[in-house]
Amino acid sequence: MLKIGINTGTAWLQTFEVEGTKRDDIGALIEEYVLDHKHDFARYTMDAVMELCGGDFEIADEEFYPINGGDFYVGRIELIEEI
Repeated sequence: MLKIGINTGTAWLQTFEVEGTKRDDIGALIEEYVLDHKHDFARYTMDAVMELCGGDFEIADEEFYPINGGDFYVGRIELIEEI
């Protein structure tokens, strides 16, 4: 079981648990969970991400995580912990 934490832009992380280990494809586990629970997450379009990052792709890459091939983005992954 993994505990995942996504940056919310505040002092707190949005955490959730998924079945798996650090040896699994963590990106796929995160994407599957977020797609199944997408209304629980702040979601951003690429245009919104670029606006928030001042058009800087490097900052966007550091601050946001793409879901479903970039259909939308969530905050960056801050925590991956085996529990």
